[in-house]
Amino acid sequence: MYLLDADTLIKAMKTYYQLNRVRQFWEWLAYQAEIGEVRMPIETWVKVGDKTLDQRDNLALWAIEHKDNLVIQDRSYDERFPEVLAMYQWPDGRPMTEANLETIGDDYQLIACAIHNSATVITGEVSAGSIGPNRKVPNVCDDLGIDWTNLDGSVGKPGLVDILDFRTDWNK
Repeated sequence: MYLLDADTLIKAMKTYYQLNRVRQFWEWLAYQAEIGEVRMPIETWVKVGDKTLDQRDNLALWAIEHKDNLVIQDRSYDERFPEVLAMYQWPDGRPMTEANLETIGDDYQLIACAIHNSATVITGEVSAGSIGPNRKVPNVCDDLGIDWTNLDGSVGKPGLVDILDFRTDWNK
């Protein structure tokens, strides 16, 4: 299973896979969700799909339409939150603040879900030398032994479109 980070979908919609230009990609991704290959925790889905009527863009509409297939219903990954949050602690032992938790956002939930489901994280973030709550998803995944990649494979390993073989004629 592959867990989608919200930034992956946001970047795809804004760049190479705009819904009005490459509708096949979004149909393929919806199919991958339908068969259980791609999912996301509810906390991640909220970032793209939980919009008021006047805020709904093409991505929000797509996410709403496919919510039942995208969102992982089993919340038992919550038990992994402390383990993942420990990876975001300040090295000098300073306590985490509310602002720090806002910086981390839904990343720890995505990673906890990946641990619990033995899934690969698909993220648009890149590794960085940051510390504490500013750590990036790839760095935390590496430290916890979780597989990760991005959508297009530009991080030196195959991306989701390669792994699941996206083609514009995928449904032929």
